[in-house]
Amino acid sequence: MTLGFRTIITILFLASLGGAFGCSSQGIRFEAQFDDAEVSLLRPGKGDPVKLGQTPFILQPQLLADAGPNGAVIRIHKEGYKSETIVLPTITAQTMGIIRVELMRETNACTQVMDNINEITRHMGQVVKLTTRRKYSEAETTALELITKYPELALGYDLLGNAYYLNRKLQPALDAYKKSIALNPRNIETQRMVEKLSAATGKGRE
Repeated sequence: MTLGFRTIITILFLASLGGAFGCSSQGIRFEAQFDDAEVSLLRPGKGDPVKLGQTPFILQPQLLADAGPNGAVIRIHKEGYKSETIVLPTITAQTMGIIRVELMRETNACTQVMDNINEITRHMGQVVKLTTRRKYSEAETTALELITKYPELALGYDLLGNAYYLNRKLQPALDAYKKSIALNPRNIETQRMVEKLSAATGKGRE
């Protein structure tokens, strides 16, 4: 199930690409084989997706006010077809590019993948909500459920580490952040937390 989840996520680094995608105007242009595929902004932990428009669609930076600090998660969807989810880093007014997707017809396997994504998003939202309400023990339990089912999901360990840290469980928090780093070494914020907690607990990074 974890592998299926990964195949639907496309990571694109689009900081000031210029003509790398054959662009002709500012903004990120989304295209599909249909002219009416829905383009939405996903907001884990913040509520329902925000519909941005339909393909072909040009995404401007000002439309990403509800995106998280690590970038935007964009979904392209058409009824009866497998959705494509694209993770974009923070874009600026100078960022340009074209993203073309070929939506595949929905199958039972694809339905399972989407169910996994929806379940992960739901769990993430619950953890964030519980943490915001300072129900740290409940947040820990929900995050543990998430990583038990999806052990290769780095963000799950980040959420668990956050809950532990806010609940003043420094060593468990450090262990969770280290597992996240092992899965996603490029997460700078998690690296900083590992360094901070390693100093606080008197243990260097292993």
